[in-house]
Amino acid sequence: MKKRLFTYAHLLSPEAILFSLLILLELTRIIILIAECRLVLHDTLFCFILQYYFLNNVAVAGEVPQWIPYLTHGTTAAFFYGFFGFGGILFNMLLQAGHFLRGMNALPLYYWGMFFDELILLTGVWFLAKRYFSSILTVFFVTVSILGSSLWMTQVFFNFHLYYAIPLALHFFHSFLETGKWRYFFLSLNLFVVQSLSNNAYFIPVISLTIFLYFMFFFAFYRRVVWQQIGRLRFGWPALGCGILTIGSFLSLYALFRIAMDPQVVQYQVHRSLDGSVPLYEFLSYGVRKDFFMWLEPFLGFSVVKDYTLYLGTLTVPLVFLSFISNSKKKLLFLALIIVFLLFGAGSFLAVFFYYVWPLMKFYRHLSFLAPLIRVFFCFLAGFGFEAIFINKTFEQNNGLAKNAVIFTVFALFGIAFYLLAISYHKEISLPLCQLMIHGKTAEPSLWLPKIESRIFHLLRISSARYFLLAIFMGMWHFTSSKRLSRQILGIVLVFHVLDMYGYSFYETRKRTIPVDKEQYKIAMFEENPFVKRRTNKIWSVHPRAKILSSKVTQHSALYWVVNAFLFNDPVRTSLITLYWQRPFDDFLRAYLGKGPESSFGPPVILSGRAIAFPQEHPAARKFSGFQEDKIQFFSNAYFPPERKKVKDIMIDHGYAGDVLFVSKLGGLSPESKKVRKWAQEDSLAENQRISIPYSVQRFDSNHIQIGVNIPQKDGAWLFYSDVWHPQWTATVNNQPTPVYKANLAYKAVPLQPGVNNVHLFFQSKGLSLLYRLFAFNSLFLFIVVLQEMCQIWVRGKE
Repeated sequence: MKKRLFTYAHLLSPEAILFSLLILLELTRIIILIAECRLVLHDTLFCFILQYYFLNNVAVAGEVPQWIPYLTHGTTAAFFYGFFGFGGILFNMLLQAGHFLRGMNALPLYYWGMFFDELILLTGVWFLAKRYFSSILTVFFVTVSILGSSLWMTQVFFNFHLYYAIPLALHFFHSFLETGKWRYFFLSLNLFVVQSLSNNAYFIPVISLTIFLYFMFFFAFYRRVVWQQIGRLRFGWPALGCGILTIGSFLSLYALFRIAMDPQVVQYQVHRSLDGSVPLYEFLSYGVRKDFFMWLEPFLGFSVVKDYTLYLGTLTVPLVFLSFISNSKKKLLFLALIIVFLLFGAGSFLAVFFYYVWPLMKFYRHLSFLAPLIRVFFCFLAGFGFEAIFINKTFEQNNGLAKNAVIFTVFALFGIAFYLLAISYHKEISLPLCQLMIHGKTAEPSLWLPKIESRIFHLLRISSARYFLLAIFMGMWHFTSSKRLSRQILGIVLVFHVLDMYGYSFYETRKRTIPVDKEQYKIAMFEENPFVKRRTNKIWSVHPRAKILSSKVTQHSALYWVVNAFLFNDPVRTSLITLYWQRPFDDFLRAYLGKGPESSFGPPVILSGRAIAFPQEHPAARKFSGFQEDKIQFFSNAYFPPERKKVKDIMIDHGYAGDVLFVSKLGGLSPESKKVRKWAQEDSLAENQRISIPYSVQRFDSNHIQIGVNIPQKDGAWLFYSDVWHPQWTATVNNQPTPVYKANLAYKAVPLQPGVNNVHLFFQSKGLSLLYRLFAFNSLFLFIVVLQEMCQIWVRGKE
């Protein structure tokens, strides 16, 4: 007789109810963000802006952007997608949605994407915890601790995406070893690839090291079991097929990085070498905390730093220490991981060892920002304490040491409660504690501490009350002998923990976002990319978004130059943090600012922060940059530079007013061609060869610009477009392929025919377009797999 695969009783099972409760809590947080029209801040705002720009071009143009015309006079988009990791599972799928997105608002889409990423963390932690704990209540406790403390609203990289897929990848690899089914091998490694797409590229060595250390310790503690599992593996067609798929998945990621590592890109990131690596001295000092005072946060009960949150619950703190009375050998694995990463994050000898030994580790920095990953391990370690105390009652079965440990913990909780209550009345004690938590170059107290200072006494008293209540609950649990009362107290403790973690989570969610009104909320609606006819000197555009960002966001966030893409702003310069631009633009700046190619590290001139200056004093620079003239200009002739003289030397000549067009020797035209002239000795740089001709921009988006113009000159003319040249820009004039020349070091020029010219300039990498489709399919596949894993909790036959 066949077993029934599904009964309604499964939906009412304790596991299904608790798992559903967590989904509901996470869903509630997302709904609050959407309903209250809240805007994310800091590095998460950076991710949202990039997601908006990519999806906006998909919505209005039907294509994934491969070029961003609003940033540093035009720059490639692949570098953002490949190395900045601003996407996610849902985002990758939406990139293929086309015009279906038209008329939507990007902010809810971003939140729903984050919600699905939260489900990946939830599912992974749940299944991984089930491997280590016998009680579903312990699994629930660990999952609540991790999810409730994972807040991405200001720092989506370090405080969430760094670790969100690791538990599920570990679960899949365990399933592979236990069942011998090669599909789990593929799922585990493929998840690593997809996670890499939603992270900064330099996270890859940290994530791979975490997985390696986990299984290294697992093998060390369970060597016999692992050898037996490996011995049962069978190599055949399934292994070959999954191996090929895995290799293909990694090759697609490698291909993306190869495209993103465009030789035309010039990077500037503080404390990095030319190749992007971090020197050992900077690796051991930049963003490193050796004092461990950041770990005061779990005791004080609130967060003061924007880049990470370390609070893991009032109940979790004592259970971390009580885990040592557990008889389970499994806790040693997580204890070992905690010790290794604490030493690693403190810049110890282990950091030096991994810097030299582990692949690509030289590209990582911010060692102290590994703390959220350590927090996850602490939550698992606390699970062993929870199971020992509340499930197995080890203190009743074990020796006097265990009993004394529980009694000591109860008194310690009372002590912490009274201490927090006492310092809540003394500003001279409480504020220095906050300063200790945020001590160091990486923390910026000005962003959070002034806001907390007015509420710090209130927060400390709430934390004191939590510790006081917990001490009472644990004392009652220890001294009661009634099983019924024990179950009731355990239920109260779990409710207390849920309210504690999600009260903290909802509070921090509101603190780390800003509300906007209904009209302001519309700033995230998708709309047509406007063509900016001429660049201005204004940092903020006239777009309604600019007012909101400049008034509400600047005081909370470090703003990057990608804001210009969100504002459809095309400034001639920017005072915002700028991390990369195109090499032709770099050559243009260096020519006028007097920095030669030998000084290739860093921008030619740094203003406040990491912004780039622009040479507005020279008339040629003002004209060709689209500042004094339109970005689209016309010339009667174009010239190759004279022999033994570079375009750079001509451009900075005092007699050059910027009214003669010079092009590089590229494409199918030669100096003998009638369309391009060789500069003669008698030619004058002061001559004005500009032509004033009406033109119309018929289409403009990230990858395309179509221009209509009627050329009256019988010899034709040249169209100059003040957008940075790149070898992948191609053009057609009246549907005929035409070379795109690099003009005046940085920009583009196209020869035109007499009469009507329909010019179409477009940027396209077929390889990148294929990769976008592959990643979308891969994300859809993973989306289905995660839903299937979740359904196992609700739909499962009786064994």
